[in-house]
Amino acid sequence: MEGGQPLISIVTPVGPRHTQHVAVARASLDWQTIPRSWWEHIVIHDTAGDGPAVCRNRGIEQARGTFVVFLDADDYLLPTALETYLRAYAAGNAGYVYGDSYVLNEHGQPLRNESGHPVVVGAYEYRQHTDYDPTTGWRRMGLDTINLHVVTALIPTVAVRAVGGFDEAIDAWEDWTLWLRLARAGHCGQRVPVPTLVYRQAEGDRMRHFVADPIANQARMATVLDRYRDASGRIAMAACCGGNKAAQEVAQAAVLGLPQGETPASGRVRYQYIGEQQGSFTLRSPHTGEVYKLARGRLVDVQAQDMAWIESFGTVRRVVAAPFVPPPDVVVGTAGDMAAVFSGNEMYGNLTAQLPIESQRVLMGQPRSRAK
Repeated sequence: MEGGQPLISIVTPVGPRHTQHVAVARASLDWQTIPRSWWEHIVIHDTAGDGPAVCRNRGIEQARGTFVVFLDADDYLLPTALETYLRAYAAGNAGYVYGDSYVLNEHGQPLRNESGHPVVVGAYEYRQHTDYDPTTGWRRMGLDTINLHVVTALIPTVAVRAVGGFDEAIDAWEDWTLWLRLARAGHCGQRVPVPTLVYRQAEGDRMRHFVADPIANQARMATVLDRYRDASGRIAMAACCGGNKAAQEVAQAAVLGLPQGETPASGRVRYQYIGEQQGSFTLRSPHTGEVYKLARGRLVDVQAQDMAWIESFGTVRRVVAAPFVPPPDVVVGTAGDMAAVFSGNEMYGNLTAQLPIESQRVLMGQPRSRAK
């Protein structure tokens, strides 16, 4: 990008339990469909045990990109993730964008329900995250009741800094605190109905505790909400003010240089209806005669001949499919290897030759008092 500045800063906190996974997270950046010069990877090693909120905030301080993406050490991005985020931000009017995910257990296996059968789409569970809504209404729960999505999202760096980043006084659900802070400032999210992430569930010590003790988990969720409720018991959300104009222009200029995706061999292209009309309704194509059933948020597969016609309404957006991809084939270092790398404040070149070191900065964690 201009002046050697990256477009996106990816921030990854690394705790003691995740040193065996971080090489995979890092390698998933190398296979992204955007140019290497567009991103930097900031890895924060939590040497003091301060927790992910403190580590991510330190990464925010160091970020040089127009946008920031938080990628946990035990997760990895699908190859089109960063391009998907950029295209969505460039085309939309949201404060930030996030996608769906595939979910694995800590052993890299599909999740299974109580009967022992996989809860999957294809080979792996596909988790559709909740469409964004800051407040709970009669149709669905909002951000003031539940955490709507995972921490991985594309957000203008200036917006994250303006709200103070993550709440360091919270030892769980710290990603939720960032979404609440952004919503209170009018920076609303938008879900892109495409898988962008492979999420490893119940890997960390805290997640294991949550799964084992749902009552304690509910108490921690209540602690988060109590910090942001006013005297009336409500969380005051600002009106959604759209995206950051300067950041959107940067994203628009960037995606112009990317190749367009090809029409699927099936001859159909998937769209999502994003208009305001309530309830389901149908549209008949004047070209093919096919009748398409639409509803808010519903996906519909459209014949290639009808693409220009249905796009002319201005109420649909194209959805690019993203199949599950196994993790990158990398040589993963041991915890001892990683400790040696971090202790020398060096980069991953010492860990494995398969991980090039360009566009990456590794920062040592420093003891830091937790905010009260």
